[in-house]
Amino acid sequence: MNNKFKHQDLILTNLLTGYKNSNFIYSLIYPAMPVPKTVGKYVTYNKEKYIDHSAVARGKGRHSQVNVIDFNINTAPYQLEEWGLGAEISVAEEEGMIPSGLIPNLREEKVDMLNEALELDREKTVADFIQDIGNYDASNVNTLDNINPGKYYWTNNVAGANPLNQIQTGISELREDIGMMPDTIIFGYETARVAAQNDEVKKLAFSLAANTTTITPMRAIEVLAQWAGIPNYAIGYSQYTTSATGVFTDIWSDICWIGNVAKNQNTAKVQSWGRMLYLAYAGMTYPAVFREMMSGTDGIEQVRLRSQETFHLINADAGYLIENCAQV
Repeated sequence: MNNKFKHQDLILTNLLTGYKNSNFIYSLIYPAMPVPKTVGKYVTYNKEKYIDHSAVARGKGRHSQVNVIDFNINTAPYQLEEWGLGAEISVAEEEGMIPSGLIPNLREEKVDMLNEALELDREKTVADFIQDIGNYDASNVNTLDNINPGKYYWTNNVAGANPLNQIQTGISELREDIGMMPDTIIFGYETARVAAQNDEVKKLAFSLAANTTTITPMRAIEVLAQWAGIPNYAIGYSQYTTSATGVFTDIWSDICWIGNVAKNQNTAKVQSWGRMLYLAYAGMTYPAVFREMMSGTDGIEQVRLRSQETFHLINADAGYLIENCAQV
């Protein structure tokens, strides 16, 4: 292989900066956080910040010896994963584009396609993890079954089918586990759709709500978030398919997820759910685009999108899952 043709394309890489598909919400749950190495450690905290020290802190004069408080420094490891996909610009494509001077635009189209694949992979990876009840303590999952009290589907307008009570139960569990209010609530599209038809939710939007009153799914989650005092909220609209002509499947299903993400704190020191860690060091930030003329071909060029990243769970107690909300 002739490596002199292989290089990072800084222009195409810069096109990725700040790119975000508006349908994808994974970054609300895993905010991005740069790390300088592919393998490393970070400091972890438990409940040290919430210990009441008033008994040993007050009543100390200027000339008295203060009591010392401390805690053990614990660490947890992380390891980034490699991600990569490529696309080729064929001779036929080149011959069709060169007369009109569209080769640079064709490269951008290829990179855009690869970046959409990366974004979709991120979205689905996060959604799959969030919906796996094995990632939670049993007390942090409410699997609705339409049988037991507190577990009625949101689609039912009967006594006990109350999303407000179920969300409040989740908030109370999180406060008990991490000592903080959640700051993020996520709804699958089907969950938001049936929430908009639930009488208890409609009463939040109107002083008097008849069964015939209608509200939109977005209005439903907006009033639920405001009622719960949760500032960040979103509907998971995204779908995926396994072929160009395949059937679409909802990525976020019919869940409601509540958690503390600490979105505005770029640190792992708080009682937060997790971070998307990505490699960033002097001269290189991922994801990045590379170009190479393929040896043994008649001028075939390959563009490659590579990333080194991982969705790292910090504290599973900072999330609460309600599933089967839209079952009937």
